[in-house]
Parts: sequence; structure tokens; C-alpha cells
Amino acid sequence: MAEQAAEVATDPFGRETPRGTVTGLISALAAKDYTRAAHYFHLSAEEDEAQLVD
Repeated sequence: MAEQAAEVATDPFGRETPRGTVTGLISALAAKDYTRAAHYFHLSAEEDEAQLVD
């Protein structure tokens, strides 16, 4: 069991819980960091790539 827990990587955007997700999104929007904010939405790979180009 301990090995399984060690294999799980932590999310760099703090999306482990609903609260962490909302807090991170609001923080990114308040900082006008729209690239970081986009990571809080479920986008297809194509949409995600398009956002990086903009």
C-alpha cells in the first residue's frame, strides 16, 4: 500500500480537492495569469494547444 501512495504524483496546480481547484483558479484569475487559470478547466488536447499559442 505504501508503494502505491508513493507512486501518486501531486498535482502542480493543487487540484487534489474541489476546494484546492477553486482556490487555485480564483488565485490565477486574480493574478491575471490566464495561462495558469486554463489548467483548471478540462480542455481537449487540441484546445489546450491552441491556448498555448495565443
